[in-house]
Amino acid sequence: DRSCPNTHRLPRRSTCHQMNLCLRLLVPYIAVIIFWFGLENAWLTIAAYHLLILFYARGNLSLPKRPPNPSHLLWALPAIGAGPLLYVLLPHLAGDNLTGWLAARQMSPASIMILLPYFAIVHPWIEQTHWHPLRQQTGFAHPVFAGYHILVLTSLTSWPWMAFVFFILMLVSWLWGLLCRHTKSLTPAYVSHALADLGIVIAAFMRT
Repeated sequence: DRSCPNTHRLPRRSTCHQMNLCLRLLVPYIAVIIFWFGLENAWLTIAAYHLLILFYARGNLSLPKRPPNPSHLLWALPAIGAGPLLYVLLPHLAGDNLTGWLAARQMSPASIMILLPYFAIVHPWIEQTHWHPLRQQTGFAHPVFAGYHILVLTSLTSWPWMAFVFFILMLVSWLWGLLCRHTKSLTPAYVSHALADLGIVIAAFMRT
């Protein structure tokens, strides 16, 4: 019908948008299933995850910018507690299995520390850039974000601890979304993520 040229295009666009959203949500699961479980290689898992994010971003990545109100960066400071908290909880979460668990995926304490700047600077930036628009589009992004971490932990800890971690990560994802809306900037969430990852990597290193 020429009088309504877009009538048939709208459902198709909607379907494509939904498919694109689903694929972007599934990015970490694809990387984890193929490279963490299939090839048992943590480095390939991280590389595949980040490369898939870059593929879907297609040049839309931007460096963190100064927030409109720099004092909003103070909201990131509570994330400093992530490292000490994990250090206390790791013996209960992993027992004596942490070093062997890492080694089974081609990771050593030394290699983790060598790549600490990448884990603490680049990884949070890539993840926040990927998950921020997903959080804006669907609340389902919060459990999906938490869920891929749980897949990684299935061979390390027990189900009660996985449920606890799932809840914490889902809450953190929601708080990052709230922080972005409140500050009108992605940077405080990025700084929060960077501080958390920095402490987590150091805590894991100290427990190996």
